[in-house]
Amino acid sequence: MRLWSLSPRYLDRMGLLAVWRESLLAQSVLLKGEYTKCSNCKGSPLMGEVKCTNLQTGKGYIKEFWCTKCKETGKIKTPYYNHPQLERFKKSSDSVLYINAYLNYIWQEADRRGYKFDINKLIKYEIPQLFSSLTVTKEQLNYEFKHLQKKLHKRDYEKYVENVIESCSFTLKVEPHPLFEIIEGEIESWEKVKDNL
Repeated sequence: MRLWSLSPRYLDRMGLLAVWRESLLAQSVLLKGEYTKCSNCKGSPLMGEVKCTNLQTGKGYIKEFWCTKCKETGKIKTPYYNHPQLERFKKSSDSVLYINAYLNYIWQEADRRGYKFDINKLIKYEIPQLFSSLTVTKEQLNYEFKHLQKKLHKRDYEKYVENVIESCSFTLKVEPHPLFEIIEGEIESWEKVKDNL
């Protein structure tokens, strides 16, 4: 899962589609919370009872069958809930609101390019200007830009060149996703750094 801190305009078609899909997954995970009902027992861990008879004593007893998937709790950990990329959203005042604002900006970029992403997949939406931005460190942004450019160099050289020209034109800096505000700092602790960048 990669939820880019970069402006979505830097992404190629494949990158934009991937971040849309992964952001929708993040939305689903954040909506469910850390634990969800067990899919095996549907939240009722007692799966059944059987009347049995002890052959030695002839006495009857009830044997209970409990769900082993959830270890008799009725709940399981939501997959991806502890994914490092979700950390900054979970730290916000409303993780679902922020992931949906993030998704909205991805949708806007897709719409600008003429792609048909379904905005109805957003669960909760408010105008992003009404709440504070999330933060991203300057070094995190630079790392992500290098990471993206390495991918683009192989799969979409035209977009790679466009990004180089745009990032070097006037500002000499990489623009963040509109939801993020740049602060000074090193690469974020949640990032899985690849040495070859």
